[in-house]
Amino acid sequence: MDRRMEKAVVLGAGTMGSRIAAHLANAGLPCVLLDIVPANLPAEAPPAERNKIVRAGLE
Repeated sequence: MDRRMEKAVVLGAGTMGSRIAAHLANAGLPCVLLDIVPANLPAEAPPAERNKIVRAGLE
Protein backbone atom coordinates (compact mmCIF):
# COMPACT_ATOMS: atom_id res chain seq x y z
CA MET A 1 0.00 0.00 0.00
CA ASP A 2 1.46 3.33 -1.08
CA ARG A 3 0.06 6.32 0.79
CA ARG A 4 1.16 9.90 0.45
CA MET A 5 0.47 12.56 3.05
CA GLU A 6 -0.80 15.77 1.51
CA LYS A 7 -1.44 17.80 4.65
CA ALA A 8 -0.99 17.46 8.41
CA VAL A 9 -3.00 18.82 11.31
CA VAL A 10 -1.30 19.34 14.67
CA LEU A 11 -3.53 19.70 17.72
CA GLY A 12 -2.05 21.89 20.44
CA ALA A 13 0.16 24.88 19.81
CA GLY A 14 2.34 24.63 22.88
CA THR A 15 6.05 23.97 22.81
CA MET A 16 5.79 20.47 21.36
CA GLY A 17 2.92 21.09 18.92
CA SER A 18 4.45 24.22 17.45
CA ARG A 19 7.80 22.46 17.00
CA ILE A 20 6.15 19.49 15.29
CA ALA A 21 4.24 21.81 12.95
CA ALA A 22 7.43 23.76 12.18
CA HIS A 23 9.32 20.54 11.45
CA LEU A 24 6.59 19.31 9.08
CA ALA A 25 6.44 22.69 7.33
CA ASN A 26 10.23 22.72 6.92
CA ALA A 27 9.95 19.27 5.32
CA GLY A 28 7.55 20.74 2.76
CA LEU A 29 4.31 19.33 4.17
CA PRO A 30 1.50 21.89 4.48
CA CYS A 31 0.16 21.82 8.02
CA VAL A 32 -2.58 23.35 10.10
CA LEU A 33 -1.90 24.16 13.75
CA LEU A 34 -4.98 24.16 16.00
CA ASP A 35 -5.23 25.26 19.60
CA ILE A 36 -7.84 26.42 22.08
CA VAL A 37 -8.94 30.03 22.27
CA PRO A 38 -8.22 31.69 25.63
CA ALA A 39 -11.37 31.46 27.79
CA ASN A 40 -11.47 35.14 28.73
CA LEU A 41 -11.72 36.43 25.13
CA PRO A 42 -15.06 37.56 23.70
CA ALA A 43 -16.27 35.88 20.50
CA GLU A 44 -15.78 39.11 18.53
CA ALA A 45 -12.08 39.44 19.46
CA PRO A 46 -9.84 40.09 16.43
CA PRO A 47 -7.88 37.12 14.99
CA ALA A 48 -4.55 38.56 16.15
CA GLU A 49 -5.76 38.46 19.75
CA ARG A 50 -7.35 35.01 19.39
CA ASN A 51 -4.11 33.57 17.96
CA LYS A 52 -1.84 35.09 20.61
CA ILE A 53 -1.07 31.70 22.21
CA VAL A 54 -0.11 30.13 18.87
CA ARG A 55 2.14 33.03 17.92
CA ALA A 56 3.92 32.87 21.28
CA GLY A 57 4.57 29.15 20.77
CA LEU A 58 6.07 29.73 17.33
CA GLU A 59 8.43 32.52 18.41
